[in-house]
Amino acid sequence: GFDGAVSAVDIASNQVIATIAVVPKIDGSTAPRPYAHSLRQLLFDPVHHRLYLPALANGGKSDSLLYVIDTTTFTLEKTVAGLGFESTGIALDTAGQRLFVSNLQAQLMTIDTQTLSLTHTAEIEVDQPINLAYDAEGQRIFATDQGIGFRPIWRNKGLGRHMQPRSKGHQVVVL
Repeated sequence: GFDGAVSAVDIASNQVIATIAVVPKIDGSTAPRPYAHSLRQLLFDPVHHRLYLPALANGGKSDSLLYVIDTTTFTLEKTVAGLGFESTGIALDTAGQRLFVSNLQAQLMTIDTQTLSLTHTAEIEVDQPINLAYDAEGQRIFATDQGIGFRPIWRNKGLGRHMQPRSKGHQVVVL
């Protein structure tokens, strides 16, 4: 089950080298997932020796964030807040030193990988962007617009307001 931790495994010996608890447990929670966030995807940055973990807030809240782990010390380096409702996708532009994170609020955020600061939030016409891939040659991002039907209802509840769907889903898009 999900326990809010990430482990490093030596693939030659199939042994766990280290485990770090990154997601705080909610005190007194009786929920099946008693953690503040669920990790969505992992992405390794070989230049900065980091592991990026976008995390969506459990319970339909709109306070997603990014956990950043230093892979040389296997410690939590930083958390980056302000990623909106359910951060779902991540892609790295190594040469441009940019990290892209999408959410189910139809936004694409840019994070500077040198400073680990959120530098830009763009409103996009893709409702549910997941599985991002950065194309360095074309300077563009590919994404899957997943199109799950219940998501707009869940999102509106989490945002506390109505958000009109922007795309039909079930398609690959270029951002």
